[in-house]
Amino acid sequence: MTLADLWGKVTLINFWASWCHPCRTEMPALDSLRREIVEPDFLFLTMNEDVNSGDAEAFMRELGFDFPVLLGRGRLRERYHYLGLPYTVLLDRDGKVSTRHQH
Repeated sequence: MTLADLWGKVTLINFWASWCHPCRTEMPALDSLRREIVEPDFLFLTMNEDVNSGDAEAFMRELGFDFPVLLGRGRLRERYHYLGLPYTVLLDRDGKVSTRHQH
């Protein structure tokens, strides 16, 4: 997936990790939101911060989620400059941040 894939779509991006307790608490609500909003111009993405991709996969299986997960392998914080997890960003159709939520 590239930034070009996001162009013209409202995009919600959630950054999380399997070891993050608030992420575990928040994830069921995000999954419900993803199931409710079925629009061709809306993307729901999650970016996992676990160093080991197996931890993310086990977390998803344990909680029964099947949405796409992009793997950052421990490098996301440095690149996106968030202070902690979970971190959620809503991008407008032009790719600009319209809302940020930091736990």
